[in-house]
Amino acid sequence: MKQYQTRVLQIGLLALFSACFSLVAAAQGSDWNRVVDGLNIHLGVQPANLVPGAIKNAPSSKDSYHLVIVLFDASSGKPVEGAQVKTTVTEIGLSGVRKTMEALNIKNGANYYGNFFTMLPGRGPYRIAVEIRGVKDRDQVETTFEYSP
Repeated sequence: MKQYQTRVLQIGLLALFSACFSLVAAAQGSDWNRVVDGLNIHLGVQPANLVPGAIKNAPSSKDSYHLVIVLFDASSGKPVEGAQVKTTVTEIGLSGVRKTMEALNIKNGANYYGNFFTMLPGRGPYRIAVEIRGVKDRDQVETTFEYSP
């Protein structure tokens, strides 16, 4: 049963991220993708209530969002493995919330790093600062995105 739930989670996350990334990329252009120090960094944002029920720590608040970071080597296009990703979400002018992004590995696919954050609609924009460590031949990679719910 656990193996089935894991597979459903993997497929669900891949489908949701793909749909979310496609919609956001169309609306935001390249604002959701950065190439920094040879890393292609993608950001995905979706309401927490759209995350498959298999994730037990999904908050139920309508103001909760699941942020996903996906990493690829910019020159080869291969997924980056073994990174440690931390994200800070800050409403501009206020202090932020920093969290370690949990690895969400999809078999034979990209490595996703995700976690839940609260962002209030009508507020913002929110600054999403991403810090990546543990990638071969790179000390630390940082980039910043902006998002308004």
